[in-house]
Amino acid sequence: MFLSSVILTRSMRRLYFLVKRCFELREPVLLVGETGGGKTTVCQLLSRALGLKLHILNCHQYTETSDFIGVCANII
Repeated sequence: MFLSSVILTRSMRRLYFLVKRCFELREPVLLVGETGGGKTTVCQLLSRALGLKLHILNCHQYTETSDFIGVCANII
């Protein structure tokens, strides 16, 4: 898998540590930043290290609640 060839930058190591700490303390995490900053890669590495399944939601400024939970239609 490509994750074995990832070289962690200083900022990625810091992000890894902080996200791991939040996970240990059962705190929610919202990662916001520029494209290519390593957010997804760090989460993939951490989920692999912890042996957990990862669900990724890519958001943008127009993301709405219904994008996460779906749209409920009233059926009469």
